[in-house]
Amino acid sequence: MSQTELNRLHILEQVLGGMITNLSGLFWLAEDFEGYRRLIFDLVTHYGIPVAVYTDRHTLFFSPKFAKNGLSLEEQLLGQKRPLTQIGRILNELGIRHIPAFSPQAKGRIERCFQTLQQRLVVRLRLAGASTLDEANAVLNEFIKEYNSKFAVQPDNPIPAFRPIPSHLRLDHIFCWKEYRVLNPGYVIPFEGKVYKVVNPKDAPFIPLRSVVEVHKFPDGRLFVGWKGVYISSRVV
Repeated sequence: MSQTELNRLHILEQVLGGMITNLSGLFWLAEDFEGYRRLIFDLVTHYGIPVAVYTDRHTLFFSPKFAKNGLSLEEQLLGQKRPLTQIGRILNELGIRHIPAFSPQAKGRIERCFQTLQQRLVVRLRLAGASTLDEANAVLNEFIKEYNSKFAVQPDNPIPAFRPIPSHLRLDHIFCWKEYRVLNPGYVIPFEGKVYKVVNPKDAPFIPLRSVVEVHKFPDGRLFVGWKGVYISSRVV
């Protein structure tokens, strides 16, 4: 496992009262949406919904269109106030406050954490002979357990900064790739160079033509159309 591959390690620290209370991590092929989607999903399903997340201003987290208010027509019709990245949208839909870091010094804590990982985790991976993504993540999981038991501290305030997941939330329709489209005659929508037909079951509400609908692409490739809290499957025409 090379230094380049170590840079593909996605890390989340849980911090309360200025003290690190836990560390989560994931090796992934690249610094991309899917890697962070998996990491945040794991965090939420294991601990609950955090009150806030503090990140750098990478374009995965904050849209470069923000300063120009570069909303699409569909987003404007839905009344969206500012452009969101896919990760930013997930945090927003979960009600998580997203705090940007505006200087390298502001990220000092996570940078110190990376120094520790570069010194210790690289050696552990080499000793384990990890050469695949699955092997690296298996080593990482054991390493994090030891890391948390040694370096994590109990916060002064024992009340968790995580909220229970509301029963009405459908996490699979939040932790997906989501875009907006206009429903065209024939009940079809264009998406990623293909045309999809909305398979509207008899008990589903009628969606008026030219309505702005959500397009949900699941990690397994399935595509759903969302409208007013109802999710309907679709198929390629």
